[in-house]
Parts: sequence; C-alpha cells; structure tokens
Amino acid sequence: MFYTLTLYFYRMVASMMALTPIMINILIPSEVITSLLYVPLLSLSLSIFFVYFDRKIVISLKRIKLKSNTQISRIINKPKRIKGYLTWFCC
Repeated sequence: MFYTLTLYFYRMVASMMALTPIMINILIPSEVITSLLYVPLLSLSLSIFFVYFDRKIVISLKRIKLKSNTQISRIINKPKRIKGYLTWFCC
C-alpha cells in the first residue's frame, strides 16, 4: 500500500514538473528560439532525470519491502526446541 501510494504520488509530481516549462511557455509567450529550442530541451532533460530517479525509488522501495518481509518471516519462523533438539518450523 505504501509502495504504490509513494510511486503514484511521485509520478504525478514528476509529470507536473516535467510539463511546467511547456505550460509556462503557453501562458507567457516568448521568442521563437526559446519556444523551439530551450523549452523542449528543458522538458526532455527533466523527463530523463525523473525517469532515472523513478528507477532509483522503485529499487529502494522494493529493497525496503523485501527487508520488512524477511524480518517478519524470521519472527514467524523462530527456532523452537523440542526434546533438546533445535528444529525449524516453516509454513
């Protein structure tokens, strides 16, 4: 749940940030060079940055999710002693 909410929120914010230069160019008209060269380049570079950062966030969240699952499984599958022998019970 936390994983998906975090990704949805990040992707929504990243999309708005990547489209901001285009929106500003529409609302405040500028010169032809700026409109045809700098605004698309800025949008493209922001998009590439956010895609790179998205991959890092996905990897980090998967690692956190995996780590929490293994900690829970260690608690559930604690070793139990029966008649002096150490045995593992697994689900």
